[in-house]
Amino acid sequence: MDENINEELRFINMKLDGFSDKMDESSDKISKIKDALYHPDNGIYARIRSNEHVTEDIVKWTKEHEERDASLHATCEKIATSVVPIADDYKIRMSRKIWTDKIVGIIITFIIGATLTLTWKVVTMSSKVDKAEEQKNNN
Repeated sequence: MDENINEELRFINMKLDGFSDKMDESSDKISKIKDALYHPDNGIYARIRSNEHVTEDIVKWTKEHEERDASLHATCEKIATSVVPIADDYKIRMSRKIWTDKIVGIIITFIIGATLTLTWKVVTMSSKVDKAEEQKNNN
């Protein structure tokens, strides 16, 4: 019976040694998991904190740019509304200029025509006067 008990104690001792080895192995794995989570530089929590700062910076940057975009959009709207009257005024002035150019062209054409007509009349009259004087001188 002593031998039976010894054998059972050896068996329990062997199991405890195996259990102890497994416990040490589990303890090592748990330490590695703990390091992966809580390491101050490379741990998951450190990375999350770092990402939170980056995320906050991105949100802040986005808000600033949205405000700038809104301001820029408002400025563009102001410029657009002030350009429309200028463009309309330009169209009116250009249409007036076109009509002025046409009227000036007609007046210049009239003046040139009148000048040519008068010149022609003076030339033809002077030739008639010259012929009349010649006839007078011949008589």
